[in-house]
Amino acid sequence: RRSPSSRPQSWRLSLASVATLAKLSLHDCGLEDGDLRALLGAGLGPVRDLDLSGNRLSLAALSELLGRLADEAESFVPNLRHLILAANPGADVEVGGDAGGDDGGAFGEASKRAVEARPHLVVVRSATDAGEMDRLKGAQAPPI
Repeated sequence: RRSPSSRPQSWRLSLASVATLAKLSLHDCGLEDGDLRALLGAGLGPVRDLDLSGNRLSLAALSELLGRLADEAESFVPNLRHLILAANPGADVEVGGDAGGDDGGAFGEASKRAVEARPHLVVVRSATDAGEMDRLKGAQAPPI
């Protein structure tokens, strides 16, 4: 039996939680600038206008990305899953579309506090999973 600490990390990503990616540098995710451009290009069309300063997705770029997500969610989410898997081969990646869901209220506040306290934490949830915050509390990006 494998010990709990040796289990692959689990990634669940809903569109309402994409903003947490602003807390992750591309280096933390094991991604390069070109990888992010390829991902966004595959999911969202040309991204030459996105400002990718250094190795970090700028807030301006994130704002532009979130604007595009509203219309392009179905193609973006599977590509995000693919890229996370490519960067973290041992990760268990589970992606929920949740384009019309609402992650606000208590969960939104709790996830905001969690991300602020631990910048590398990816707090994500499907709108239909009532206990997701408790289940994923403490899940972090795998070390690179």
